[in-house]
Amino acid sequence: RADENVLEAAAGAAGDTYVWATDVPGEDNRLVRVHHPGRADEQRDVIARSVSNVDFDASDATLYFSPRTIGGGVYRAAFDAGTATLVPRDVPMRQGRWRVFGGELWYFSDLTEKVSTLNAFDLASGRDRKVATLHAIVLDTAFSVMPDKQGILFAPSDRDDTDVGMLKLERRAYTD
Repeated sequence: RADENVLEAAAGAAGDTYVWATDVPGEDNRLVRVHHPGRADEQRDVIARSVSNVDFDASDATLYFSPRTIGGGVYRAAFDAGTATLVPRDVPMRQGRWRVFGGELWYFSDLTEKVSTLNAFDLASGRDRKVATLHAIVLDTAFSVMPDKQGILFAPSDRDDTDVGMLKLERRAYTD
C-alpha cells in the first residue's frame, strides 16, 4: 500500500504469504501477515503492534518478534497462520538486534570498545551459551548466522576498509 513503509519482510515457503513490519505515518508500527498480496483475494491480519525486533526461523517456519516495550519478552507465531504466544523462557533481553536460527536466538553481549561476545540462547531448553569472543567492535544491528551455524556475517565498525566481515566459528580446546 502506498502509505506503508516496509521496515523488514520475510516470505513464506509457498511464496503467497508474506510477513512484514510496516511503519505508517501517524500510527505505531505493526507486524502484518499478508496472504496473496496484490491480488483480489488479498487478506491481511495484524499479528502485533509496536514491534522492535523481527526474525523468521526458516528451519521450522516460525516468526519471532519482540515488542518495543521494556521487558516485553520474545513472541513466536507460525508463519502462515495463528496467533502469537510468548516464548516461555527467560530470554536474555537487551538493546540491539538478535537473530533466530535453528531454534536458537543469537545475540551479542558485552559490547565494549574492542570486544564483542556472540551468544546463542536455546529457545526450547533455555540454555544460554557463549559462542565466540570477537576482538572487534560489531554493529549488532547487522549480522546473520550461516545456515550450518559455522559462521556469521557481520558489520565491523572499527574498520574503515571493511563493509562486511565473515567469521568462521571453530570449536577448539584452549591451552595455557
